[in-house]
Amino acid sequence: MPVGTYYVYADNVDLSEYAVRIWAGADETYSNSRFIVFKNGYVYAQQGYFEGSIHATNGNFSGKLTIGTGDAHGINGAEDAEYIIWSGKATANGNDSY
Repeated sequence: MPVGTYYVYADNVDLSEYAVRIWAGADETYSNSRFIVFKNGYVYAQQGYFEGSIHATNGNFSGKLTIGTGDAHGINGAEDAEYIIWSGKATANGNDSY
């Protein structure tokens, strides 16, 4: 069903484990969709904002993860990161206290 310039679809035809059940943000095929839900529970989202608790047993990320407010604590998963894990804040003289 079209919703504005985007589409939302549901499909129950393919019974394989990786069958797509819901997709949104593309035309009548899911190949370019920004959001996909598979039969096995896997969710693909091109972007996201989550509030509340997130529980994970494993995974990875390749960018920066900031802990708390500001930029005082975090983890950077980028290959060329200057600091991989940091905690602290800028000191009075402007030097970082990592």
